[in-house]
Amino acid sequence: THATKETSALAVWNATEAIVVEQYASPHQVKHSASIGTRYTRFASSSVRIFLAALPAEDADRLLTLHGFGIDGYSGPGDAVHDVLAQIREQGIAVNDGETTVDEYGVSAPVRDYRGELVGCITASAPRSRVQHTGSHEVLHQAVLEAAARTTARLGG
Repeated sequence: THATKETSALAVWNATEAIVVEQYASPHQVKHSASIGTRYTRFASSSVRIFLAALPAEDADRLLTLHGFGIDGYSGPGDAVHDVLAQIREQGIAVNDGETTVDEYGVSAPVRDYRGELVGCITASAPRSRVQHTGSHEVLHQAVLEAAARTTARLGG
């Protein structure tokens, strides 16, 4: 929040939902926010994508098949969803550019512990119109990556 002036949050995973456990709200009058305890269950959410991307492909497929995560017509291991998850693993971030709501832009990065296990994710979220107007996409991406790296380091990762 300090670096970007946008809302930042920490979420954990309970095997089917990303749950916000901490949030620092943007100082802007118009902002995106989620109360502590908010649960995200849709694939469109950048935090849900981070957690699914960290799973072995078979486990992600099983969860996607059982829970759907708001994906219509999921077709299994060959589905394009797995390409999205592979891209997230490669880039280290997940982006929600108006996919949950047309007004939201969110970016998440993984937080790992001393074993290298995913224990949470850092998310920055902002009104999509402000991100588009200011061109702050990369600033948000970099800030989230740096915050996740600092938090991972504090956990011994």
